Amino acid sequence: MSKIAILGANGNLGRESVLHLKKKYQITEYTSKSDPLDEKQKHINEILESNENYKFIIFFCYSTKKLEQIKIETLLKKIITKNIPIILISTFTIYSIYQSSYNNHKTNAENIVKLASSWIIVRPGLVHGNSKKGLIKIISKIRKFSIILLLNGNSKTGFVHINQFVYELEKIISINKFNYIRNIFYINMEFITALRFFGFRGKILNIKINKFKFLIKIVSKFSRIIPSIFESYLNLLGMDENKYINSNITLSNKWDKYYLKRLFFYNHINFFGLKNKFLIYKKVKEIIKLITLREYLELDNHNKFLYHAKLHEVVDLDND
Repeated sequence: MSKIAILGANGNLGRESVLHLKKKYQITEYTSKSDPLDEKQKHINEILESNENYKFIIFFCYSTKKLEQIKIETLLKKIITKNIPIILISTFTIYSIYQSSYNNHKTNAENIVKLASSWIIVRPGLVHGNSKKGLIKIISKIRKFSIILLLNGNSKTGFVHINQFVYELEKIISINKFNYIRNIFYINMEFITALRFFGFRGKILNIKINKFKFLIKIVSKFSRIIPSIFESYLNLLGMDENKYINSNITLSNKWDKYYLKRLFFYNHINFFGLKNKFLIYKKVKEIIKLITLREYLELDNHNKFLYHAKLHEVVDLDND
């Protein structure tokens, strides 16, 4: 059984990756705060003294604090001298024109890793599922409001379910290909649509600002004094679609219908209210057989409304 070292094993992505990969690989967990009661966990600095013949080192570590960022980047510089293939888990917000301290940290890490003899950089989208942390946690809290204000909410962002992420990570490990960047995200949807997907039922006031991207570039110069949660939002609003391929993942029918069903259901509630929830859900499962997620996302607002009007009519007929 091949050995893999996972650095940052206590984070959300790291923990899920350990649980998935240990079925096929012998995993050594390295964390910044190792559990003294868990013999399997070691402190991340111990990787430098290890003589284990790892198939891969998977590096999940990051920080939003400057001093910790320096420590992490210094550690990474030492790790690449071990001449073990390394997978860096970066972020898709690298493609944002907003240069947050987090993005700069990830950019530095990517530049360091590229000096290794065998490297792979993975850029996952906004990860959701199995845990409500980070921006997903904020979106979940937003659902309780009846109305919210968004600036340029039509900016697009990419998502990936945690189960799909670890599946794609396993595929990367299984092939002998190195020195490339791999995007792991799909569903390049508008931020407004994303809020609907995660169940927001209230009213969204979307304010479009001219030269918004230019303003984001200016604001990014002050990233050191902007709270990290606001930086996460600015990262998403500043995504530049011209810099990346929409998707490296072929969405299976299962995941296609999973996303489409949720999005269609919550959009319908937004158009026509929550009356007859169970009947609506039943009819949504039928109507999404006629359209794919990508086709639905490409519809303009008028044609989307026509789809939902048809569903609303069917629901009313069944009630009569």
